[in-house]
Amino acid sequence: MDFFKEAEQNFKSFVENDRLSHPYIFFGESQKEIFDFAKSLANFLEIGKFKDSKKLLQDLSVIGPNEKGNIGIDEIRDLQKFLYTRPAVAKRKTAIIDGFENLTDYAQSAILKIVEEPPKQSLIILIGQSPENLLPTVSSRFQKIFFPSNGFKAEKKKKASDNDDQIEKLNDLIGKLSKDVKKNHLVLKEALNRLSLMKRFNLNKKLQMRVVDGYLKGKDK
Repeated sequence: MDFFKEAEQNFKSFVENDRLSHPYIFFGESQKEIFDFAKSLANFLEIGKFKDSKKLLQDLSVIGPNEKGNIGIDEIRDLQKFLYTRPAVAKRKTAIIDGFENLTDYAQSAILKIVEEPPKQSLIILIGQSPENLLPTVSSRFQKIFFPSNGFKAEKKKKASDNDDQIEKLNDLIGKLSKDVKKNHLVLKEALNRLSLMKRFNLNKKLQMRVVDGYLKGKDK
C-alpha cells in the first residue's frame, strides 16, 4: 500500500472516530499531490467521498500567495472570520494555506492566535516543503505529516535503479525524522535539502546520502 492510500485510511478513521486534530502541517516536495490530498480530506468532511472533487465546497477556504508573492495578515484575518462561523454542511470548516513558506511573520503570529484556541469545528492545514520555514512557536502548535513523493497513482517499477534506491532510503529517513521535528530539525533540514538537490540535479546520490548519514551520526554523539 502506498503512503497516500494509507494516509487516506488513517484520516477517514480519525474523522469517523472523532479523533481529527485541528491544526496540521502537511509537508514534502510533491506539493500538487499534497494539496490534492488536503482537498480530498475537505471533500470527505463535506460529502463523504475522499477524492479531489471539482465541486465548489461550502465549508472549504483555500489561500495562497497574493500578487506580491506573500500571504499576509489580511488574508489570515479573513480566514479567521471564515473559521469562526458554523459549518454549513460539513463536519468541520477546513482552511488550507498552500505555500506556508510565503507567510509573513505577522501572518504567522495571527495563525498562532487561531491555533492556540482553535474553533471547535475547524481544521487548519498548512502545506509546504519544510516546517523549518515557519517560526518555531507556530510550527510547534501543529501536528506534522511528511508526504513522500510516491503519488496517488504511483506505479511500481519492475526494478528500481540504484539512484531510486537512495532517494527512497532518504524519503524513509525523512519520514522517521519528521516524527520529532524539534529534536531532529537540523538533520531534517539537511535531509530535505539533499533530497531536493538529488531530484533537481544529476548528483552522486550515494554521496548525498553519506553527507546526511554524517549529520545523523554527529547528532547522536
